[in-house]
Amino acid sequence: MLYQRLGCDLQKDQVYLDSFIAAVLANPGSCDEVWLATDYGFPSQDIHAQSARMLRLSAEKLRQAGLKVSLQISNTVGHGQYMSSRDCSGLVYPGSPVEKMVGHDGTVSDYCFCWRGKNFLEYTLEYIGAYVREIQPDTVWIDDDLRADNHFPVNYGCFCDDCISLFNRQYGCDFSREKLVEQISFGNIAWREKYMEFTKQGLSLFTERICKVVHENSPNTRMGYQFAPYNLYTGFDYSYIMEPMYRVTGRKPVARPGGGMYNDHTPWWFVIKAENMSWQSMQLPEYVDEICPEIENLPDVVYGKSIGGTCFETSYYFASGAHSMSYAMLMADYEPMQWHSQMLSAFASHRPFWEKLSEANKGTMEAGWIAAFPDKAYLRKCSAPFEYVLQNMNFANELRFLGISIAVRKVSRDDESVRLLSAENASAMSSNEINELLTLPVITDAAALDVLIARGFSLPVSVKNIDISRFGERFLKHPVNGSKAGRTWGGPLALDRGYCVLIEDYNLSEPLGEYIRPVPSTDGIRKSEACFIEDKQALSSCIFTTEYGAKWAVFAFDMWHRILSSEKRNQYLDASEYISGKRQVAELATPLQATCQARCYPDGSLSHVSITNCTVANSGPVEIRVLRSSVKENNKAVLMIGQYVKPCELKLEKVEAEKDLLKVTIPDVHPWSVVTLFF
Repeated sequence: MLYQRLGCDLQKDQVYLDSFIAAVLANPGSCDEVWLATDYGFPSQDIHAQSARMLRLSAEKLRQAGLKVSLQISNTVGHGQYMSSRDCSGLVYPGSPVEKMVGHDGTVSDYCFCWRGKNFLEYTLEYIGAYVREIQPDTVWIDDDLRADNHFPVNYGCFCDDCISLFNRQYGCDFSREKLVEQISFGNIAWREKYMEFTKQGLSLFTERICKVVHENSPNTRMGYQFAPYNLYTGFDYSYIMEPMYRVTGRKPVARPGGGMYNDHTPWWFVIKAENMSWQSMQLPEYVDEICPEIENLPDVVYGKSIGGTCFETSYYFASGAHSMSYAMLMADYEPMQWHSQMLSAFASHRPFWEKLSEANKGTMEAGWIAAFPDKAYLRKCSAPFEYVLQNMNFANELRFLGISIAVRKVSRDDESVRLLSAENASAMSSNEINELLTLPVITDAAALDVLIARGFSLPVSVKNIDISRFGERFLKHPVNGSKAGRTWGGPLALDRGYCVLIEDYNLSEPLGEYIRPVPSTDGIRKSEACFIEDKQALSSCIFTTEYGAKWAVFAFDMWHRILSSEKRNQYLDASEYISGKRQVAELATPLQATCQARCYPDGSLSHVSITNCTVANSGPVEIRVLRSSVKENNKAVLMIGQYVKPCELKLEKVEAEKDLLKVTIPDVHPWSVVTLFF
């Protein structure tokens, strides 16, 4: 469940290895598996063979200590120009016949290579075979350079002469590099689809050949893929990598999503990284049933990522759905093993909590408002070359810090959960996708409505971009607002431009909030007046009914912002219930800067809810409300706190029977720590 990566040099140092093993044995449960690694760079085959023989000794020693041993292929097609600092003499030398990667603009990479290249493939298969034969790894992990983009100085590849020629033969065309790039970005969209498919075919075949050499030399080895949320250059799918891994070995492949965050100086970035990893995991085929996020403490020093920060990061990713965890925290000998041993000791003490989360995550999915993404955003129009690769997967991240559970996951078409829609995704969705959303309850902002109206969709409201620098908003009388009616919210600082909503059909629209501005007071009593645009009341929020009968809630006053009043935050949740007819399956009732992560089974029953205190102070008692109907009968709630390993059993208390709600109050949550309520 807990995997450690060792550095390319330290893994061969038997003295260091002995000290590492001693630290692990002194802290039972702190590590289950060690990843050895191929040499970083592209040295000669003799050097690779020598390293493989040395790693065989390391593998034997690790297995004698009761640890599993896996292998990381440190580089496949190459990470980038910085690999020039490593030994690359096996491929990079005067007169080398190796096929180099070429970018869309003709830029040639000296240290990244074409996955279709015959010479490069022969080199790759030979050295991988040598390591696998010697080590017989449990898993072979392919590092995240197995991708088509982000190979500095090449941004997008591969556009070498051989790839262009093969593409032309395969699709019966006669493009030059320049003409093909123009078609991909600005021409007939079919050519973009064809080139994306062509690129995936090449990477898939390259992966298949690697899997075959692994399987031939170690039949019981499974495959794993390390990847990061780069962009949509090859579309929205990782099946082209995972399928050959599964088919060739007969064993389900493992996924290691990631994306940096090398220190804990800004801990809320871990929340963003977790959302990135949910977005990555959403692109995996169903048969991938082990998600093993990366935790990278680079450069492995006390003043980088702390022991507590590493444990928090681990807890948060397990709370986000992980089944195992990989660490790069022993890649360099910059701190004494005594300090690393303290971290391993912390892992051992946290393990019961992590084990329970790992087990509870099996077969579950994120619950809450579902972030709506277009299926094929990569087919949208471009105003600049390769603009289609960009994708904002974090548009809803700010709402997480309000204790609102957000789901970034695959969704069936008949799932009636509330959707979240951003303007960017509204512009990239197909007409069919928009029409489908118009049949569902949706929470969105006015910028998204502006996009839909411009695209020709008929709505009972209009929107207008205006100067709102002196505006606030007032909650109007409406069931959503309840006792909040008449209260005000001023909005974030330094907000000048924004949207207002104008009602076109009052039969289909329900005002929630109006823009207001202060007026001079002559009697010491605070006064404000409503704002009108084109003789229509300027609304900051409203609910309307679509032509298909679904209700949408639109918030025009800078919705995607975490700094707001508790009443405004509660308005979001109350509006969600109003348009969908049901509460969130779990929600944080206590006003607290915190995340609330709920996970459910496919039948809708609740597995567990995790609360993370995202402040620098203790929380005090925290109230969690869950739908009683989502809790299986006779289930007992068990609370486990990240810093403490003894579970505390709590009795569920019914609070609002008419709304089918249950309330659980959990004790004090420490700063930047995770607690989980299991059902």
